[in-house]
Amino acid sequence: MEQNGAVQMFASYDREQHRFQDVELAWEEQEFLERIAELVAGDCSLHEAVDWTVVEEAERYTGAQWADIRGVTADAVRSNVNPAREKLLAEEDRESSGGAL
Repeated sequence: MEQNGAVQMFASYDREQHRFQDVELAWEEQEFLERIAELVAGDCSLHEAVDWTVVEEAERYTGAQWADIRGVTADAVRSNVNPAREKLLAEEDRESSGGAL
């Protein structure tokens, strides 16, 4: 099942019983909150962490969909996602070069 082009839940439908079975949310809020907290504890701002997690990691919404939900422009979302990407890549580089010593 999807809404606004984003998957909201997974389920199978039993046509004989006219019921959904094995319903699972496509989105685990706890994981979402933990990841945002992790990013904020690093170098990301709250807006960068939220936009990055929703758009890039969870792939719940496109940048444009998320911008519409937040009531901002797609450019505003991109302006948060891009620095988050750069910070995460820099962190990966530091970790990989630190292990090569």
